[in-house]
Amino acid sequence: MKLLFSLLFILASISLYSQEPSDPHKYNEVDFDVISYNPLIEISDPASKEVQGKNIINLRWNERKIGNEFYFHCEDLIIDGITYNSKIVDPDYTEATDSTDSYYTVRSTDDDSTAIIQISYHGKMTSEGGNFDWGGVHYSQSKLYSMGVGFFNPTVSATRHWLPCYDHPSDKAKFNINITVPDTLIAISNGGYKVFKSQNPYNFTYNWTSGDSEIATYLMTFAIGDYAKVEIPSEDVPVTAYMYNTEESINAGKYAFNLVPEMITAFEDFFSYNYPFETIGYYAASKGAMEHQTMVTMSHSQILKTERNKDSMYSTAAHELAHQWFGNLVTPYDFRDAWLNEGFATFCEYVWIKSKLGEDEYRKDIMKLRKSYITNTAIPEQHIPLYNFSIYSKNNYPATIYKKGGLVLALIYDLVGDEIFRDKINEYLTKYGGKNATTEDLKNIFSDVLDDKFWDTWVYGRGFPQIDIDISSDDENTYVVAKQRDNEFQVFDLELDFSISFGAEIENYKHSITNKIDTLVIPKTELVTNLEVIDNLYLYEIMDTKIITSVENNQLPEISISSNIIDKQLSITYSSDQYSKKYSIEIVTLTGQSLLFDSGYFSGKKNYDLSDFASGTYFVYISDGENKIIEKIMVR
Repeated sequence: MKLLFSLLFILASISLYSQEPSDPHKYNEVDFDVISYNPLIEISDPASKEVQGKNIINLRWNERKIGNEFYFHCEDLIIDGITYNSKIVDPDYTEATDSTDSYYTVRSTDDDSTAIIQISYHGKMTSEGGNFDWGGVHYSQSKLYSMGVGFFNPTVSATRHWLPCYDHPSDKAKFNINITVPDTLIAISNGGYKVFKSQNPYNFTYNWTSGDSEIATYLMTFAIGDYAKVEIPSEDVPVTAYMYNTEESINAGKYAFNLVPEMITAFEDFFSYNYPFETIGYYAASKGAMEHQTMVTMSHSQILKTERNKDSMYSTAAHELAHQWFGNLVTPYDFRDAWLNEGFATFCEYVWIKSKLGEDEYRKDIMKLRKSYITNTAIPEQHIPLYNFSIYSKNNYPATIYKKGGLVLALIYDLVGDEIFRDKINEYLTKYGGKNATTEDLKNIFSDVLDDKFWDTWVYGRGFPQIDIDISSDDENTYVVAKQRDNEFQVFDLELDFSISFGAEIENYKHSITNKIDTLVIPKTELVTNLEVIDNLYLYEIMDTKIITSVENNQLPEISISSNIIDKQLSITYSSDQYSKKYSIEIVTLTGQSLLFDSGYFSGKKNYDLSDFASGTYFVYISDGENKIIEKIMVR
């Protein structure tokens, strides 16, 4: 009996303590759900970056038991003390490894369903550092402010640099912060605020709250400085810009954010989903942009440049506004799905263009984005996939998830049509609003209009095809052959649009490609004088386009085929000097399936046994590396 009890105790202990917090790129279920964060922080000298604070955390346990584990992250700050339901407790500390963050663990001392954990702390707030110092807390241009994510920090989330919290996007909570600062300064944070005198007559305390809206920790922010509040005229959602307290800065803010109310309307109309929060604000800082929930950090220098250049469209403001729906309202479980945030926000830049400037400008600009991705981004970033890109990239926010993410969504919009796309995205926002979502959730919503291969190719897969196009004709048909060059990734499914000139007549065609070599047969025999590929939103690169002659047209006069009607054997005769050229021969079906390939330095007659070929029409491709010919054969 004693042995059995010991065994049960060991098993219970394993079950009790086997969990660990979520990794930035791997969501794990945990024992708790944070209901609210309620920090009280005092910053008397912003330039020192010193903070004195406490974070009062309300949470509920998923299961009532003693020994539940609450995890929190804290970077470079000193923990002064922790209480669990008013009782002092000592946390465990786990060092970071190559695959996990460092974190603290607080265990429940009772079996209540809820708990209040208070963490008191102080210290100098820090940032991620490195050559691209982004995430964390910065003091610059007499402003102290935080950025919720880093570009190269292994934790991605960076709120832990100023607030002890479970710093992972999977656990969203209400946020109610009190920031006490010198009375000559203003404190800014998420949501709405009120201000009151603190006990120190030379300080003000600013209370900011997210209200009933929950927020992921990486979307929390604060800023302290001599700011001027600029209210942008808006009939519905209040729009505010916090600018440096100079005439130049205030005027730039009025100009740069003037169209934000129109942007809100454009997104509401397009997705048939109202702006999800009570307010939207932008504050100026030395770095930006970052889509903190309802209070976006913007680069002050960029705002000034926007006003100088009279760029009233201000796509960055639109991008960060779109995040309020995509990333803030619907938040990924972990950063493997960061493309859902950045891809949608990028696509929305073009939704804004479409709303304000029309369809033609939308199409022109989205095609510029396509060219930029193919030309400037794909190869330097190793053709990384959209989902789980961190396997290949040390950058937490590579350009691919912006550009390719936006392009794939624009492609879906093209493929399924305006009405279906809007309905599906509305369903996505409605179903997952205030919650977390994954790529699979979005995929499932589109499952009746897009198959798995689409997602496997363009979201989960890497690369895009490089394509050679050959066009030829005989006395019956014209043949357009698209051949994907060898790559390390996959054979791609896509569509090509092109126009063909038959003399003075021009006709447009669509070619669906599902094989490495695919042939479009057109029942026209007129002379082909030109083929032009009309780029669509599929990602591909046309490498070579050739109008190919047949053997009889003498492009490779040293080669002859015995007959175009084959019973069992194909004979090719090479009359060139012995072994002076290297040739390649490939026989493919009309649908592009390659059935035979051979290469070498050939001379004389070369025979190929086709007795296993089914009766039908095939193409024979022969190339010497510089010239290429194509011949149609019939196997009886």
